[in-house]
Amino acid sequence: MTSVFERHRADLQTLSDSGTLMLSDLHLRLLAQDGKLSDPSSEKVARRIRGTFERRYQAWFSEAAALIRQLLPERHAEFVELYHSDNGSGVTTVANYCIRDWLRGVRISTRRDARQDGDLHDLATVSNRFTLQLAILRAASRRFESGLFDIWRSVQSDVLSSELQTARSLAERGFPRAAGAVAGVVLVKHLGELAQSHDVDVPEACAEIETLGDVLKKENVIDMRAWQDVRRLGDIRRLCDHVRERDPTAAEVEELISGVERITRTVR
Repeated sequence: MTSVFERHRADLQTLSDSGTLMLSDLHLRLLAQDGKLSDPSSEKVARRIRGTFERRYQAWFSEAAALIRQLLPERHAEFVELYHSDNGSGVTTVANYCIRDWLRGVRISTRRDARQDGDLHDLATVSNRFTLQLAILRAASRRFESGLFDIWRSVQSDVLSSELQTARSLAERGFPRAAGAVAGVVLVKHLGELAQSHDVDVPEACAEIETLGDVLKKENVIDMRAWQDVRRLGDIRRLCDHVRERDPTAAEVEELISGVERITRTVR
């Protein structure tokens, strides 16, 4: 499953990068037609990529449409319509002129002062339509990344839940220190994931329950109540990890496991 996700992510990135280059080709041609492409370096780039849109578009459209159908189905019809509109009247106008018309060599003009072949007007229309297509593709990419995060969070939640079940089993069998240590690891993982999902930078040396809690509270990721809970659970976890201190009681270990379970479920 992961490999499928990674392949889709790579495909989306490739299509986005290719689309950016194709759009640059159109924009540079528009600037050239307006006489605004006077910079030598820009002229060189324009010559180098000229025609990229026509060469790449058909393959780009086929791949992009297939991905959008899967990832953003509610935008698929709009995406396709930007390529070819329903021209029931048989008369090509600005309203129904589309990318397919351009690729077929159809040129129109509704301006008397436009060049004879209508290039300036047609190219601007195609550029606008392709800009919208690229925006839809990028929206699909954001939807995909959001979906990946939701799946990842669900899997992580299942893993943490399984580890807490292990901690309970150890406590029931008379191994309170081991049970507390496992529960403590689960809490550290969850706090670390909170920091990551909220873009909070945590130095590796600070990856302990108390310091993670302090950093998350400082960045307003957790409130005072959650911070106090984290501090209390950190104290119990320290009893379980340090053999020179007294043994944790069964009630304390249960408090630790239940507290970690509550935080992983409610603090996100």
